[in-house]
Amino acid sequence: MRINSKGQVTIPAFLRRKYSLHQGDEVEVVEIDNTLQIVRRPVAPTSRTERSVLP
Repeated sequence: MRINSKGQVTIPAFLRRKYSLHQGDEVEVVEIDNTLQIVRRPVAPTSRTERSVLP
């Protein structure tokens, strides 16, 4: 992979399929033990009812 002029990379299609990543999903890049890892952001509840069910 290459980083473009905007600092972006493209996750290959086979990895997006394997990990069920879709357009609009949010991910973060985190540093763990001197390596960078892409991790999925937890999905925030969208309704008041959903928020009240969470622990």
